[in-house]
Amino acid sequence: METKAYTLCDFINLDCSLPERVSLFEDKFITQLNREKLNGGWMSSIGPINTEMKVIDNYSQERNVISFISNNYLGYSKHPSVVEAGIEATQIYGCGMNAAPCIGGYSDIQKKFENDIAQFLHCEDALTFSAGFNANCGPLLVLLRKCDIALVDMYAHSSVFEGLYNTNTKIIKHNDIGYLEKTLLSMGDKYKTRMVIIDGVYSQDGDIAPIDEYVRVCKKYNAMLWVDDAHGIGTIGETGRGAVELYKALGHVDIITGTLSKSFGTVGGFIAGSHQIINFLRYHAKSNIFSTAPTPLTIASAQKSLELIQSDVYQREKLQENTHYFKNKLTELGFDFGTSQTQIVPVKVGHEIKTGRAARALLEKGIYVAAIIYPGVKKNDARLRFVILASHTKEQLDYTIQALIEVDDMLSIRKPVNELCICD
Repeated sequence: METKAYTLCDFINLDCSLPERVSLFEDKFITQLNREKLNGGWMSSIGPINTEMKVIDNYSQERNVISFISNNYLGYSKHPSVVEAGIEATQIYGCGMNAAPCIGGYSDIQKKFENDIAQFLHCEDALTFSAGFNANCGPLLVLLRKCDIALVDMYAHSSVFEGLYNTNTKIIKHNDIGYLEKTLLSMGDKYKTRMVIIDGVYSQDGDIAPIDEYVRVCKKYNAMLWVDDAHGIGTIGETGRGAVELYKALGHVDIITGTLSKSFGTVGGFIAGSHQIINFLRYHAKSNIFSTAPTPLTIASAQKSLELIQSDVYQREKLQENTHYFKNKLTELGFDFGTSQTQIVPVKVGHEIKTGRAARALLEKGIYVAAIIYPGVKKNDARLRFVILASHTKEQLDYTIQALIEVDDMLSIRKPVNELCICD
């Protein structure tokens, strides 16, 4: 007996009370996932998250897996000097600063890191946050008002959209410079500030924004440019300065945001820009003012990672080599990884249930990959998101390719589909 295949979209606008909504969600969606053993989220890991790791499967047992879910692109989370720097800082400062940075929690090592990351990105100043999400959301909430407008790429990170409640918003077509130019031209002088907001590297498709073209158009129409380069800094650009460097735009972007949880191997975020903008945020950004300062371990380890990014060319080259190798294999076999230009490789499947089945089948073969569904991506654009690391071996990549072939034999995932029913 065929029945409806529920997706998260079905539970967004239910016209009923909160208790009824959560009950329906549990009865329909969670029950459906558990019936087919498709709930791959929130699995516990045992030990470090690396290319090989141990997880507790939600439905059966502990599993040793080859992992493609970590953003530890350069392997610095376990780099001996990065670990040592964090331990040393913890021994000196303690496990936490235990105060907001504006009222005593602002350490000398945090100040040094901000100076160094600003200089690294050719900006005047920078401010760190305890989470990368906060580095986008908090500043946007206070920088843009009702007299301004944000022109946001349709695939920008969720943290950007969460920060736009105090301003006007226009969604712009993805990496479409012509559309942006027409939109800015049609606005005239209606708004006091026009802020174009894009990602450097997009987290779900792995493609790169043509930042030189964005700079050109923004200058032509007197708009500011904000680039969230969380996935680009450390991984691309001649010296690891990210997408802005790749397009020779360092010093020409108004605001750059990033995270410490990817190439830096720790946790937290930062925003870099002019001294005046950063100083304004020090006194207005609530996600910084009302949040305890990042831990000494986080800052000291990030500082060491920043030094390594500038000196350790090998890891960046190894990351690119692994990425090219994996993509070439996928291309030879006819798998669709979209427009990816980076280490984020989305194998497109289409329907959410089918994507979940594929992720489950891979897990049972010892491959841990995330099934990305709505709202991470638009409906019917679900995919298996493989995140390639510098530390992956050729043997691991070859085993994964073979597993994909076997899963395709079972589920036909090489051809994305949008419709699917499940059986009771």
